[in-house]
Amino acid sequence: MEAVSATDSLNAYVDFLNAGNDQMSMLKNDVYYYFESDMNDYSNLGSEPSFSCAFSIYDYANLKNQVLDPQGLTPKETMQLTSAVQDMITTIDSTEKLCKELSIYVTAQDYKEDDFAQGQTMITEIYANIETYYLYHEELLTYTDELFDIYDTWVPDPTDPSSVGLGYISDDLDFAETVFNVMEDSYSSSSFDKLAELQASYQNLDSNVSTHIDANAPAITDPYVLEQYNTFYDQMTITFLPTAKRSLRNFTDQNLEALYTDYYDILASYNSLVDDYNYYLDSMAEGY
Repeated sequence: MEAVSATDSLNAYVDFLNAGNDQMSMLKNDVYYYFESDMNDYSNLGSEPSFSCAFSIYDYANLKNQVLDPQGLTPKETMQLTSAVQDMITTIDSTEKLCKELSIYVTAQDYKEDDFAQGQTMITEIYANIETYYLYHEELLTYTDELFDIYDTWVPDPTDPSSVGLGYISDDLDFAETVFNVMEDSYSSSSFDKLAELQASYQNLDSNVSTHIDANAPAITDPYVLEQYNTFYDQMTITFLPTAKRSLRNFTDQNLEALYTDYYDILASYNSLVDDYNYYLDSMAEGY
């Protein structure tokens, strides 16, 4: 069996963090738009609230096995990572259980018996779990980034177009992360204090991407690797950059409602970029 490197283990943490964040964000929206809003309108409009739990992390068992048994790290690093991720797993499992309980409560229309008392308790607990998850997520992401700085010593091979492409993607993903971090901090604080930082991050990313696409793209000959390269930059140019540009406009207008929408759109697109980066790595490793 091929040995698992430290960076392979850290990539598994990135996959886990992205998967968990996606589900928590979607659940927060689902609870608000498909239950809480209807619950608040029920007495006036008489329409029945709806909610069906769609909380599901793809390949969750396998992801848990990987992040609970990282390889290639020091015992201290391993202990810190696994301790942090176990807290996240506990929060995720508790949240999924509450999600299913709320779904049963709504389907059975038990709110007609207790005037939404239990439903209100459950959504309060769900929101609290999601906020707890976000705190654990930020702590683990910060530590994972620190470990990447230590273990990820790879540099692109200028004679290999696929390797050059990976270098481009890695650089642009780092720039995209700076945009995402500004949006996340602004969302968490409900403020627009980082307008100048967002402007600079967006301009740096936009300028960098322009040097890695079209006529400047590396001459990748492997069709599968090339497909993954183009997929990454399609996501970047069609979704991530336009969303960041829209966010800048809303920052200038200090539109708080738009800030929340922009954050979740940036989050979804950034996670897709991370997924595309991993697909590119896979395509290089499989050597199609």
